[in-house]
Amino acid sequence: ATYGPESNELSVKFFKHTGTEFRSSYEVDIPQGGTFDVNYTMKGGVLKSININENDLSLDIEITTDSNGSLNIEIPRNSLDSVDENGFDENFIVLIYSSGEENPAQTDYNELDTNDQIRSIYVPLKNGDTKIQIIGTHVVPEFGTIVTMILVVAIITTIVITAKTKLHIFTKF
Repeated sequence: ATYGPESNELSVKFFKHTGTEFRSSYEVDIPQGGTFDVNYTMKGGVLKSININENDLSLDIEITTDSNGSLNIEIPRNSLDSVDENGFDENFIVLIYSSGEENPAQTDYNELDTNDQIRSIYVPLKNGDTKIQIIGTHVVPEFGTIVTMILVVAIITTIVITAKTKLHIFTKF
């Protein structure tokens, strides 16, 4: 910089964030009401949001990355799981969306911990990744609004018909 007859020099070094780990919990909203918590550890970026995608049976995780890193995430089984018809664990499908890319890429992941309550997975990330989609075989809520309404109407109809039928039986005697 120069000011008047004198000039000064200052050396400034810019560096990329090398990815310190950040551990936290994220509260995910369930579309038909309620929430559940997802614990995670993020390295090399920031987790912006987690949403349930009922159509794709997935968790959609919005992220920003500033270096290569990883996401360790504990997925509650009662919220998202991937099991076969006999109840045995199946692999999740994990898709990574990157900025500038039109289509997602399927990526490998490592399963770290599995018990009756959670499945914990490790997903490697690259600088520029913007979204992770973890696809299972079922996601909460399992019944949409329309199915719930049909169920309520069916139960009320059954109760009304049963009540009227009992009333006629007692009046005949």
